[in-house]
Amino acid sequence: MKNIFTYAGSATGVNHLADGRPCQDRSYAGEVEYAGGNGRAVVLLVSDGHGSVEHYRSDIGAELAIESALEALPHILELFDSRMPSDGVTVSRGVAAASMLSKADDSPVDPLFESTARMFFTRISALWSGKVLGHVADNPLPEPSVQGPAHPYGCTLIGAAVTDRYWFAFQLGDGAVAGVGVDGRTLTPVPGDSRCRHGRTTSMSRHGASDFRYGYSTELPAALMLCTDGISDCMPDAQALTAGIIGPIAEAMLADGSAAVSREIDAELPEMSRAYGGDDVSVALWMNRSALPDVIEALRAQNIAAAFQGYTTAKRELVNTEKSIADIKDSLTANMLVVDDIVDGCWASYDADADMLRENSTLSSLRSRQRQLLDDLDTILLSIENFDRTPSDNQSAGDVQSDTISDCDTILDIDL
Repeated sequence: MKNIFTYAGSATGVNHLADGRPCQDRSYAGEVEYAGGNGRAVVLLVSDGHGSVEHYRSDIGAELAIESALEALPHILELFDSRMPSDGVTVSRGVAAASMLSKADDSPVDPLFESTARMFFTRISALWSGKVLGHVADNPLPEPSVQGPAHPYGCTLIGAAVTDRYWFAFQLGDGAVAGVGVDGRTLTPVPGDSRCRHGRTTSMSRHGASDFRYGYSTELPAALMLCTDGISDCMPDAQALTAGIIGPIAEAMLADGSAAVSREIDAELPEMSRAYGGDDVSVALWMNRSALPDVIEALRAQNIAAAFQGYTTAKRELVNTEKSIADIKDSLTANMLVVDDIVDGCWASYDADADMLRENSTLSSLRSRQRQLLDDLDTILLSIENFDRTPSDNQSAGDVQSDTISDCDTILDIDL
């Protein structure tokens, strides 16, 4: 594949640095040959060691997970070549256990591909378990684990392979796979697992082939990204991942080139850990550089639309908040008059005072929210101005800014 950019990197979380723990994430991006060298695929992998005290060898577990996937992939890619459905097929499948299925699992099942995928996941799990037991044999555990010898090595695994004809992504545990289609659509190829939330996750040390989720398509994306939960848990959804990470990288790619972008991401990963919660962070990325100009324009349009919607929502709440402030001020004035009128009715005066205290407290909260909303509106307008909507030859940057803000006002006129 020509004109392709790949990247993989991991950074130690600031919390790990403070505690003296190593980076327990691992990442990989490279090319894998299969079918006797007749086939090639770009492979992305990330693995997140669980990192708690009981998973004290999870950095090793993550390394072994990457090794196991790389060892299992060549044979399975050869099978996928022969069993991949016809062009135009996109499938997103979840875990085999029916109790864990999500709505994304409603995509049609190809029994042959399903059995091939589960065979692949069985192979990865077996390889990983064997490597873990080999490591334990050479490096005995300081004390036996009641949950088995693999427990200290617990980790997640996310992977993707992209060939000239199709791509395939798979996942066990938390983290995320996100992508961008050539038309700018956000891709979420791997469905969620209800067990991976609120700090809990499925694990290579406790789960197997039936717990992997996967997705595949014969429509090649413009970009595909894997990331561990140190990033994904701090983003509301896949669209935020594409807008906040893939989009800026794509723009930097066109402006600065591949080598510079790799250095920029290396430098940015520790900052992402600091900004997003302190955990280890890993990213593996595949981009088709020839598709990036169209993708960037589509992402900009999505970002502007999202900003307009955010502006509308914040403006609507501000209007309602300011109305509530005015109502409470009127009520406080009325209560003060009532208290002044009641001279001998001490109990009534006490009740009025209590009402005034409650209303003053509410007023204080509303004023605080008003200030926050005004700040939010300023931030949204600034972000819209910074979307770099390229002016035409006859239009200045100031005109573009005015048009953008005018667009916001137009939306407000319609929606409020």
